Amino acid sequence: MVREQELRRKEAERLNENRRRAALVASSAVSDALLDTVNQSVVEIFNNQRALDVEAKQLHAQTSRMVKQTAQWVAAVEKFNLALKELGDVDTWARTIENDMRSIASTLEYVHSDAGSQAQAR
Repeated sequence: MVREQELRRKEAERLNENRRRAALVASSAVSDALLDTVNQSVVEIFNNQRALDVEAKQLHAQTSRMVKQTAQWVAAVEKFNLALKELGDVDTWARTIENDMRSIASTLEYVHSDAGSQAQAR
């Protein structure tokens, strides 16, 4: 009977050891599967971050180019406005000269006609 008990105990120990090994293998498999899932997510996040960094650099470069181009446009518009202002100044100057010349011409005509009238009167 002691011997039977000893055999049952050894059989139970063997079964427990087999179950323990199976549990370790199963837990290891579950752990590996969970790590693979987490690692895939980490790799995906890392790749997304890299892509975002590349896009951010491209956006920064494009923004810098647009700022330079906008500054060039502003300078061109300022030059154009200055040219228009100068044209307006020239136009005003030309009108003033024209009016002065008309005034001088009419004064000369008046003087000339007045001198001719006085010469006839004599």
